[in-house]
Amino acid sequence: MGRIDVGTALSEGWAVFMKNMGPLIVGTLLMVLFSLMSFLLLAGVMSAGLFVMIRNGFAGRPVEITDVFGGFQHFCRFFWGGMLAFLVALAGLPLCCVGVLFTGALVVFLVPLMVQGCGPGEALGLSWGRFRKDVAGFLVIFLIQYGLNLAGGMVAFATVFTTPLGCCIVYAAYRQVYGDDDPRVSAASPEDVAPRGIPLP
Repeated sequence: MGRIDVGTALSEGWAVFMKNMGPLIVGTLLMVLFSLMSFLLLAGVMSAGLFVMIRNGFAGRPVEITDVFGGFQHFCRFFWGGMLAFLVALAGLPLCCVGVLFTGALVVFLVPLMVQGCGPGEALGLSWGRFRKDVAGFLVIFLIQYGLNLAGGMVAFATVFTTPLGCCIVYAAYRQVYGDDDPRVSAASPEDVAPRGIPLP
């Protein structure tokens, strides 16, 4: 665990995506549909379900399409976590593009951290602890995910390919930073969990 190796994250993310492409594409389609039908209110909950699918893929477990609804098992955690990620990313707007880059990168691992059991505020604290130690790595992973999402939005239906691929790359990088165990236990030092963030459900 430590700094992000972007090349390894790309290759590992690509491998898991290719191995589980079918269910990940269908899961992404369901995520997009439910998010749009709820006017994005369920975006955080559904994206958590997609990361549940991806986590299973990295663990060598079956990737089931129904796992995309896994976020509903802890609805409050992922609903408020999605809101928190949006607000933190939005906080960079006063500094224009540069500010959004940094705030977006800060929360790039927020959903995977919550999927591993952290509350929203706790996940934000863990994100900050590692972000300040590897700002460049966080920024590159965020830019890769953002670039894939942007490219997917420019071509009809391409987002069902680019979104899960970007999330697989993000999760591969997440594993380099936090490992596969409880990230609250694997924190390298007390500074990694400070500030603790907002104590949301």
